[in-house]
Amino acid sequence: MTIIIHHETGEVLQIDLVSLEGADLRGYSFHRAMLNGHMLRGVNMQGCDLRGIFFSGAILSGAQLCGSGIIDGLLRGAVLDSADMSNCRLMFSDFSGSILTMASLN
Repeated sequence: MTIIIHHETGEVLQIDLVSLEGADLRGYSFHRAMLNGHMLRGVNMQGCDLRGIFFSGAILSGAQLCGSGIIDGLLRGAVLDSADMSNCRLMFSDFSGSILTMASLN
């Protein structure tokens, strides 16, 4: 099965997976990807380009986001409990209403 992810830039990313939950997505560019409301529990996006990401309402519980760049991201109401966000470049992003319980932000 193929998952199709649309980017605001018009780019389309196709990934051969059944689900994004627990997926290993290291190395992919999600620059301006529209993932609002997606179920991404346990996803591994270590070191990914997440500039301008749309994660509003997304479920990212236990996600591995360490070393990624979340710059100008929209994460309103995202669930990031127990997510590893250590060494992330977090700049100019909107986390209003997000749940960051037990998230690692070192």
